[in-house]
Amino acid sequence: MYALYRPAAHLQHVIACYWLVDTVLPASQPLQETIFVDGRADVIFNYGAAYKRVMVATDKQVDVSTTSIDGQRNYPVKIHQIGHVKLVGVRFQVGGLAAVSRLPALELSNQQVDVHTLWGDDAEVLEARLFNAFGNPQAQRKLLNDFFTARYQPQHPGWLTALSNNVSHTNLDAVARDLGLSRRTLNRRMNAQVGFSAKFYARVLRFHTALNLLRTPISLAEVALEAGFYDQAHLNHDVLQLSGQSPGAFRDLLHKRIQARDAARAAPNPVLPNPVAPNLVPFLQDGNAAH
Repeated sequence: MYALYRPAAHLQHVIACYWLVDTVLPASQPLQETIFVDGRADVIFNYGAAYKRVMVATDKQVDVSTTSIDGQRNYPVKIHQIGHVKLVGVRFQVGGLAAVSRLPALELSNQQVDVHTLWGDDAEVLEARLFNAFGNPQAQRKLLNDFFTARYQPQHPGWLTALSNNVSHTNLDAVARDLGLSRRTLNRRMNAQVGFSAKFYARVLRFHTALNLLRTPISLAEVALEAGFYDQAHLNHDVLQLSGQSPGAFRDLLHKRIQARDAARAAPNPVLPNPVAPNLVPFLQDGNAAH
């Protein structure tokens, strides 16, 4: 079972979704997923089997058996897991974790840290309550809404939205000027709230534009042009570095998952194909999550 739930309306610009997994995977059918770069952080409450988290570029791996914060990354990772997969996840919007955290986002970039680092003993209480509420996703959703509402502090929502809407095809100095900021101030705010420089964030946005275009039948050269890359070689380089796959391989993966999704939706009791990477789900569900 894999399900997504929307946070409360006042949290939706901070938290993208809550996601729940509860399934048993035999050794013959392990979970093997690549989580691409998307500039977002997750909190993952793990109540099941440990999983391996592997850095794609180096094959360096870490065994994860406890609840943790997976900070925004500038590299893709692979997840390997068998046995009882029992997870509750919180996927933040870009810069969203900073609004409920006492640490600057830059300190969490490319880091996996214990939830107590941010929220102390309250995190342990939440973890226990989420476990006791398994089987009642609406109760879990309420627990998460209440927890993050109590910690929410607005952080420059206007300038980040404006930046996201303009940065992928535009000179960053011009974007900063339009926002009434110097380039240095823009980068300082980006590092504090998002955990990346404006230049790297522009790269991530361009990459995600390309991923959306890969769902269409247009050529890779056209994808590169429409997404704002210099040429197809530039597209190939960034997609490989940020997703761990070539554009053609990623397109094949999307098409296979979309076919599986459509077949699952046509079944008597439609469910999302299981397992599936948390940051691939929006591509498959067109952003639709349960309320």
